[in-house]
Amino acid sequence: MPPRELTQKEWREAGAPARNRIFASDDPYEEPFLAEVGSRGLFFPLAYAHAGRELGAIRAAAASLGETTCYLQLYLFGEDEWPYWELDLTEADPYEGIPFIRENSLFSREGAWGLLVSDENHALVAGDESFVQTLVSGLDPPDLDAHALRFLGHFEDLRASFGQRYEWLPVLLTHLYGEEHARELAERAGW
Repeated sequence: MPPRELTQKEWREAGAPARNRIFASDDPYEEPFLAEVGSRGLFFPLAYAHAGRELGAIRAAAASLGETTCYLQLYLFGEDEWPYWELDLTEADPYEGIPFIRENSLFSREGAWGLLVSDENHALVAGDESFVQTLVSGLDPPDLDAHALRFLGHFEDLRASFGQRYEWLPVLLTHLYGEEHARELAERAGW
């Protein structure tokens, strides 16, 4: 089935409730997941429209929960104009026909998992431990810490080159990994 844009009614009745079971916000630089969502992580880099190995990993992780479809929310214009789609993950290109993919969230129709992709090509993931581990095992490298360290290295390069401060980084890392592991990752990355 090709991607199908949801009507506002479908979004209100099915999409938004599913989304609200996993996401607290749409901001990939703060604390986007609800506190009760179990396992979390960060992938870097991850493209806006997933293909190849990334798409295969998402398919495998969703299939591990018995899911073959999901929702896509695009962040393009004002919030009242965001388009919402239903994707069939069994399709060769589940994004085919969607005109413009940028920042987005991809999430379970059941609200069991979510992926939030930023304009910096990092993706935040949350779901149960088995979903997150299945997802990361299909990526390169198959290690959450390696992705976080690559992400921190990218921002360290930007900080060194442009003198920018990234006060949001410790908040995000703590949200994803807990205070102790976030501190360990930051130290390993030279922050």
